[in-house]
Amino acid sequence: MTTSLLRLLFALLLLLPAAACTPTSGGGDDDDSGSGDDDDDDDTPPGDDDDDDDDDSTPTGPDGDACDTSDVSADINAGGITGSNVGADDAVAGSCALEPGGLDVVFEFVAPATGEYLMSTDNAGTDFDTKLVVFTDCENPEGSEIACNEDIDEAAQIFTSALTVQITEGDLVYVAVDGYDAAAVGSFELTIEFEDCGDGVVVGGEGCDDGNELAGDGCDETCQWECTDDGNEDDDGVLDATLLDVSAGPVAEGGIICPGDVGDLDGLFVDMWRVDVLAEDAGLSATLDVGGSLISDCADLSLDLYLVDDRLNGFANAEPGTDVCTTLDALVQPGVYFLIVTSDSLTNPPQDYALEVSLSVPDCGNSEVEVGEGCDDGNNDPADGCSADCAVEECGNGVVDPDETCDDGNTDPDDGCSALCIEEADADCTTVADLAPSLDGAPVAGDTAGGTDDHTPSCTLSSSADAVYEFVATADAFVEVSTDSAATAFDTVLSVRSDCLLQSAEIACNDDVDFAAGNYNAALAFAATAGTTYYIVVDGYDAEEGAFELTLSTGTAPAEPECGDTIVNGDDECDDGNEVAGDGC
Repeated sequence: MTTSLLRLLFALLLLLPAAACTPTSGGGDDDDSGSGDDDDDDDTPPGDDDDDDDDDSTPTGPDGDACDTSDVSADINAGGITGSNVGADDAVAGSCALEPGGLDVVFEFVAPATGEYLMSTDNAGTDFDTKLVVFTDCENPEGSEIACNEDIDEAAQIFTSALTVQITEGDLVYVAVDGYDAAAVGSFELTIEFEDCGDGVVVGGEGCDDGNELAGDGCDETCQWECTDDGNEDDDGVLDATLLDVSAGPVAEGGIICPGDVGDLDGLFVDMWRVDVLAEDAGLSATLDVGGSLISDCADLSLDLYLVDDRLNGFANAEPGTDVCTTLDALVQPGVYFLIVTSDSLTNPPQDYALEVSLSVPDCGNSEVEVGEGCDDGNNDPADGCSADCAVEECGNGVVDPDETCDDGNTDPDDGCSALCIEEADADCTTVADLAPSLDGAPVAGDTAGGTDDHTPSCTLSSSADAVYEFVATADAFVEVSTDSAATAFDTVLSVRSDCLLQSAEIACNDDVDFAAGNYNAALAFAATAGTTYYIVVDGYDAEEGAFELTLSTGTAPAEPECGDTIVNGDDECDDGNEVAGDGC
């Protein structure tokens, strides 16, 4: 359930006064018309240098013209600017990478406002190793450079570029999308954003931007979060969770999820509430609704609700819904539980919520379907569709109801329990030999070719002939059975039963020792009890049959899975060598 919050922090860059690109002395326009019109046309294709020097053949950069630009002033805060540096010139060097030969495309814009501008190629449309260079004099890019970035994070292999610069309103600025070296060519997507509080785009030092400059709506007039202390802002861990006493009846509380209220559990922003349960088979219900001040509509609520125990194992969770925004119900046993209200997005504004929690003990037979009950028909009679403990009586529910002889949790046939929950029995059982004398002894040779298909293993499809061996345990032992031998000539399947005829009596089954490695022999182990008769079935995958070699030996039972033993086994999702909550496991 633990997540980590990764944020990209851009370094503070050297800030120099901005200067407009000044035409060279004696310049005119680049069309050599001599008309006296000295304005650049700027949107010309590569080859027209736009530098007002009346000489397109004279480069101003390493091998090209940095004044051959396109004006992207209208694209600021408006999405990606796409292009390609394939076939471009090398007009800008840039101080942040020493590799020569990078081909670049230069853009210009006039700053619409004073503030921090974020420029980035770290977008889906960029497919090569970029470099970004920002400068103020297109005739002298190197001398007027104010910012340069080659890689966002070289160690993390993020080879796109991003930088932030402070620019004054009205300044003319140039930005070059460059390649790391001559081989770095391809398509790019450039974004240019600046802090314009109220435009709906979070840039630079803005903590939020809700599209206006109004205070009191969660994001203030300077585009910083408005976080109201609800008295529970330290409740983001199991040790600080606010206790809800639900022993005397439902409890209603309220809270605010606010950026900065970062928890050590699921999500970025967390409020935790503690509930102590004393009763057996108690129904815990929690409803999460809007608070009504910051959030007044379920459609605007993006909070999730989780229920975990004192070891942070999840019991139930709910996502925003309608009416009451979200509801969570769980049947719990005595212990300590935590309700977690969380938001998992940096872009969501502060959200206030109302939380109501109740605890009840279901009363089966009162005609009300309560938490933990699947039905309630007003009585405690069995075999009427609703059991004595108010569980639905039906085949496939995993409970053997009065009119069933088995229930394996499904209604599939040919798996030992029929679609009507009646035990399925094999028609015949003929054993080949008693394996007791062969325990820890010489291998037993056998052959299923030409035999009959009397048994069905649960772990694979099989329509092949099988051979059955009997084994009576003389002492409690952990018994290992295997056909993993060079003498086994076909894809075998092993199954062990405590009743030869009943499919439901199967206690172990294995199809392949290691399917990925191509070892299609079979091996299994089971705990045998002294005096009990076991039936070992050698079967084949699909219709395969043939000669085999069977071994029977005693071994050591594996240790029972235990949380805190550093081994991820059983139902473990993690094991950090302790049973302490709040440390990630």
